[in-house]
Amino acid sequence: MKMESLNSKADSSENTTGVQRKRRRSSQRNEKEQGIKGEKKAKSQSDETKTHIKKKENISKVRVKVVLKNSHSDNDYAIWKKNVSCIYDFLFHHSLSWASLTCAFGGSSDEIKNYARSHSVYFSSRTDATFNPASYRWTGKPSEILIAEVEVPQQNTAARKHLGRFTDTQRSGRIQVKKKIIHPGEVNRIRTFSQHPHLIVSKTDSASVFFWNTLKQPNKIHSKEMQQDWVQEYLKPLKQDDDNEVDQESGDIANVPDLTLDGHTDKAEYAVDCCSDSMKVVSGGSDAKVLCWSVEDYQTSLETKGKRLQARTRFVGHTDNVEDCVFKPGNSDVCCSVGDDKLILIWDARVGENYVSKVSNAHKDDINCCSINKINPNYVLTGSSDTTIKLLDLRKLGSGHINIMEDASAIVHVFEHHTTSVLNVKWSPNDSRYFSSTSEEIPLCIWDTKIKNDTDIIGEPELLFRHMGHKAPVVDFAWNSNIEEPWLFTTVSDSSDQGGGTMQVWRISDFVTQVENEEFTNRVYELACLSEFGKSNKNGTKSGKSVDSDEVSQL
Repeated sequence: MKMESLNSKADSSENTTGVQRKRRRSSQRNEKEQGIKGEKKAKSQSDETKTHIKKKENISKVRVKVVLKNSHSDNDYAIWKKNVSCIYDFLFHHSLSWASLTCAFGGSSDEIKNYARSHSVYFSSRTDATFNPASYRWTGKPSEILIAEVEVPQQNTAARKHLGRFTDTQRSGRIQVKKKIIHPGEVNRIRTFSQHPHLIVSKTDSASVFFWNTLKQPNKIHSKEMQQDWVQEYLKPLKQDDDNEVDQESGDIANVPDLTLDGHTDKAEYAVDCCSDSMKVVSGGSDAKVLCWSVEDYQTSLETKGKRLQARTRFVGHTDNVEDCVFKPGNSDVCCSVGDDKLILIWDARVGENYVSKVSNAHKDDINCCSINKINPNYVLTGSSDTTIKLLDLRKLGSGHINIMEDASAIVHVFEHHTTSVLNVKWSPNDSRYFSSTSEEIPLCIWDTKIKNDTDIIGEPELLFRHMGHKAPVVDFAWNSNIEEPWLFTTVSDSSDQGGGTMQVWRISDFVTQVENEEFTNRVYELACLSEFGKSNKNGTKSGKSVDSDEVSQL
């Protein structure tokens, strides 16, 4: 599929969004303090959406070809909305009073009610208030972690003809906020432990990483205040004078995290990951350090004081900001990190604090994100400010204790669709072939790498789909790990310059994801033929052949 990209660039502003802050760290670090403001400029191209069913020569397969051309104009956005029913199985649009910079899926219910399954979704609110660490209070509307319950319809049960009938300010009735946690600072990232989805970690504009047990945290929907002695006990280790009381002032008191993970010596705003098979957390920061904690150490470590835990492992090797870090699936000792020094480093806690593999010159600019394939961990993706996404094969790094590659020969493919800095890449949690990416442009892109489970690449990678439901760039997204709903997404965008933000929960139609499934395409073509053949019969039958109206309505 050939898809034209949007060339949308935004200059910096005083009210910095998560996308803008990440893009300009190395080149404009002092801009926030100077209060420099810029005007936003945007270049748009026309947007067309064409959907057709192509009959192949053997009349046995149907392939839906979706061609999306991105644009910002209201007219082109309206064209996308008109075609939502063709390319999505369902889509919930939820307008936010305050923008969210992050999102993540929590747990899901086993029970299905009214053809829907309940999913838990985490997101945040980014306000214009300030947080005072000394008093542990907010002046103004506090930033929060919000936990919502989303009623996700089963595949092919939503009324598709109504999917595009939403307004920009609409809030979906299927998304209900059940809990609010007042966060001690702005919420930049939320990540979950897949085996324990009620346990999460969060990051803010500080050196600390916060660990939360969301089931035990007080719900600020019902109570605005917390017991003063809880806060006093939490702040004691931070004060030189233990007799110094918490400042008494107005404002909402923040929730106290179940555990604060210490070790960074400078801001650690974004890079964080939770291990899928243990209670380990890895984090990167502006101090060029990669730190690893085991939450289980809290019960036995002599370094704990109050509700704080020092890092178990400190990896040293980066020379600039660490922008992202991830664990290797199935191995809690191995992780990968990338940063503004343009390095890709592989770490193994069993070896020590030094990296075991290093790839230099993989990108021409800062590397902002990375992801390791969940099914085949030999493959690593990296996204950069040079607008490219690169696919690396770890097997080409060698098998020694320390492997250094200066020529980036481990790169097996380069994805060149984005025209601005790539900020997020994530492999599918259920299929080794697919991954998603976002940049400073609006769309979320879904790619088909043609990697089949534990085999090599079996074909030419291609861009499969682009989600264009937001009017501002997608700052974060979550890909559902439930194998029964492998194409379920949550996306959030920051439109704070226009007031608020947007969250969308959506699933791609089978017509896009099942084009290579012969059984599916044969059935679609059969239903299409029966529907056409029976048009003249009011009862929907022709020559004794019955047509299932429910099945035909799904076409």
